[in-house]
Amino acid sequence: MRKKMRQQCSGLMAAFLMLTLLGGGAVYGAGQSSTNYTMKVDVFAAGGGWSNSANYTLSHATGQSTPIGYSESSAYSMYAGFWYEVIVPVTIVVILHRDGALWSSDTGWEVSTPPYYPGTGYARALALVGAGYKILHRDGAIYDSVSGWVTSTPPYHPGTDYAVDLKVTGSGETIILHQDGALWSSDTGWEVSTPPYYPGTAYAKALEVRGDNSYAILHRDGAICDSAFGWVMTSPPYYPGTAYAVDMKLNDSAYVILHQDGALWSSDTGWIMTSPPYYPTTDYARALVLVGAGYKILHKDGAIYDSVDGWNVDTPPYYPGTGYAVDLEVQ
Repeated sequence: MRKKMRQQCSGLMAAFLMLTLLGGGAVYGAGQSSTNYTMKVDVFAAGGGWSNSANYTLSHATGQSTPIGYSESSAYSMYAGFWYEVIVPVTIVVILHRDGALWSSDTGWEVSTPPYYPGTGYARALALVGAGYKILHRDGAIYDSVSGWVTSTPPYHPGTDYAVDLKVTGSGETIILHQDGALWSSDTGWEVSTPPYYPGTAYAKALEVRGDNSYAILHRDGAICDSAFGWVMTSPPYYPGTAYAVDMKLNDSAYVILHQDGALWSSDTGWIMTSPPYYPTTDYARALVLVGAGYKILHKDGAIYDSVDGWNVDTPPYYPGTGYAVDLEVQ
């Protein structure tokens, strides 16, 4: 019993100390008690004394016996045992070009073969997986930076251009969307029932997968086929006969759709049609990512519009007049 109480109280003291230090430095904490314990909480600059009650004895509950120097990691900086700076992680942007070249705002270009095949237009979609990545080719071949090529059939169908999007779930399942709405999963194989499959069409543009493995498919006319809720075919986002829609992301329960002219539609907040990011009658926009409460839009020439920081038109990643860029991810 004495040992158990000592463990419980040690945990309570550690939790309180962490909250105190993160909240703004060393402060005196009020005493706490129950029918089973009485605990006075203090923070000592260089070593803590003994605490005890009828049910436990705890040595050096807080503080430290000697001062320590500066230490840090990618997530924090601390001095003399007290937190004084929490470092906000930097968002790393990764762009996929149609020839398989990758550009990272952290490490620059990756232009080795594979995944880079100069002069080609094979690459369709990018998925970041841990410290690595997967690239989908239009024929369904997948290049994995860790394990190399997946060129078995399925998902690989040489000479075709069926494949349009790629997602990798938290469990490692790889899912490919074809332009006709067919889905291929590395775990379960093909899903070729209607919907979402419409043979001979090229409606499907983007795929999003939720944590419960339900999914939503965006059609080029803005219609959304959701495996959990059925069709969304109201205007907006649906504009029959058009091909405006190019990408979609899920934001909690909301759909966020990107049009080729940069217009954004959210099922929560409606349209964003100011310039930027909206440039009427253009077809610059290629990909969308949601970052916190904001977003980033990739243009086909590599320019990136950030709703918080504005434009990134440095070279790289920006190559005016080109149409190289096809997909964007952040980590």
